[in-house]
Amino acid sequence: MTTEKAGGRRMEVSYGKEPFDLRLMCLRLCRNLWKILAVTVVGTLLFGGGYYVKNVVLQPDPGYAASSTYKVEYKENPNAAGAYYINEATWNTMIHTGELMTHTGEFLDGVEKHLQEAVERGDNGASEALSLGRDQWIADLSATLPSDFSVPVTQAATQDPEMSIALAHAVEDTMCDEFAESIVEIDRIKVLDHGDFAEVVVPDVRPVRAVILAAVLSLFFAVVLFLLVEISQDSIWLPATLRRRYGLNSLGTVRSVGFAENLMYTLEKVYDKKQAKESENAEICRVAVCVALPEADPKEVVENLQKLAKTGKIRKGIPVEYVAVPSPLLCPESGETLRKADAFLLAVPAGERVGKRLEAVLEYLHTQDCSVDGAFLWNADEQLIRSYYFLPGAMQTQNTEHGGEQA
Repeated sequence: MTTEKAGGRRMEVSYGKEPFDLRLMCLRLCRNLWKILAVTVVGTLLFGGGYYVKNVVLQPDPGYAASSTYKVEYKENPNAAGAYYINEATWNTMIHTGELMTHTGEFLDGVEKHLQEAVERGDNGASEALSLGRDQWIADLSATLPSDFSVPVTQAATQDPEMSIALAHAVEDTMCDEFAESIVEIDRIKVLDHGDFAEVVVPDVRPVRAVILAAVLSLFFAVVLFLLVEISQDSIWLPATLRRRYGLNSLGTVRSVGFAENLMYTLEKVYDKKQAKESENAEICRVAVCVALPEADPKEVVENLQKLAKTGKIRKGIPVEYVAVPSPLLCPESGETLRKADAFLLAVPAGERVGKRLEAVLEYLHTQDCSVDGAFLWNADEQLIRSYYFLPGAMQTQNTEHGGEQA
């Protein structure tokens, strides 16, 4: 978007040429750190707390597990190239589906057979384990290869320690008898460690790691979300944006160090032009102060400019009359007032969702042949601006100004 002011000066709205301001983005990130931390805390509570509730609070009783360790002796050395051995996935498939490699029977058939034998011997745990049924056995039995592929470990986990021990013994008998005999590649299987003891199952639940992971992910997505929102807000935070993006003569902010000098220099140029045009000295310089957006009060802006003059921040000698003009978005008929004024100052409220609305105002001013002599930010984040420009002494100046105003 390119507009031309009365007097031939060009104003360019150039988003494409405006570079990404990393420093400003980092400062905005720090200014909104509390929001990011709040989102991080909420995300941590939701995801980390959900993990804790699901895996700890609502976790059913893990029961008791009896483990048995075996030594499988293959007919050929499994370390030889192309030799046969059973991996962990195959062990679990066999004891769960039950089908043996020679199709002479099923693994669970052997488990059931040995449980019945134990029942006949008066084993109460075997009787209870037998009543569970095959579907429950499949859920309760598992096999692992923790170290060596020739040393498998089976585990029987139930809600009762006696049932777990009885089921583990039945699995041991099946492994050493029916199973070892059904696979031709295996010479024999012997039990190294019997499942004579059932221990409480400790589930692999890591709430601390889950909370840390939830916090890291929540922080990452909070920062990404903030950056996306910040980029899409079309914000104006720095006075320099008025010049870089819109080609306006930026005076700074009302509280900035050089604002009074910039304003006085601008008014002096306008006053000198007026005197040159008139046959006699001009009596007064009428300055129209227009707010760009409806959320700013033009009377409040004028009062602040008048306070600067009273405190000596604007040099005396130029008779100035400020005229408060509402935003053209609220009062489109203000164009005539702006054209009749000797000088035109545009107060642009700093903040989010400002850019496009300011473009609409500038388009209106261009159509109405209203020349903007100077623009400044209103209600700007002074601390952000001082941090951006490395102005530590500005804080003292600002406090002095406030003290003068209050006096």
